[in-house]
Amino acid sequence: MTDDQAPTRLILVRHGEAHANVDDIAAGARACRGLTDRGREQADRLVKWFANQQDYRIAAVYSSTATRARQTGEIVAAALDQPVFPSLSAPNYGKGEGRPWPEIIAGFGDAPALRPDKPIAPGAEPWTTYQRRTGHDLADLVRRYPGETVAVVAHRETAIAASMNFLSLLPWARADITFSVDYTGVTIWQYAPLRHTDPRDGYKRWNLLRHNDTRHLD
Repeated sequence: MTDDQAPTRLILVRHGEAHANVDDIAAGARACRGLTDRGREQADRLVKWFANQQDYRIAAVYSSTATRARQTGEIVAAALDQPVFPSLSAPNYGKGEGRPWPEIIAGFGDAPALRPDKPIAPGAEPWTTYQRRTGHDLADLVRRYPGETVAVVAHRETAIAASMNFLSLLPWARADITFSVDYTGVTIWQYAPLRHTDPRDGYKRWNLLRHNDTRHLD
């Protein structure tokens, strides 16, 4: 089976609990203070999931630049005897960085899901931009690792944006549908040739194999 025929898989993982989550503040790469002790414990349990699964060999581990995602990725990558590549951009909250979420939402004046084209704070990227950027980042990984499996340790928003992109949902659909993504929740998408078609025609589609699997935390 050639790389063009073999399925490409993305294992999307949300980071463990972080100080920013406990403090309820917006934290991209600048304001993130990393994982709590509970978050590190969650990441350690996540490692056992990777150790026990025999279905996929992990070709590479990527994370966002936010400390909480990078630390979670480092724990996973070390157990796989691999490096982690913290090259994916974290959410950009602009002048909302480091501020409490209730304060940001009050200033926004509406539910953010109703205005995906409006930045939540001056200088922040709107959801439309984040969803598009996430799509570009993941598409780049698919091109770089055809027929292989890549672990991506990032954010709740990353998993949601990926699902919306793969399901061809426009950003405005976020007001009508969303996806639960818990700490260290595992979501697996597979990109493979469409059955009953000639592989040479290049017809491929996304298949959701697993969503928000947190059984390793039980």
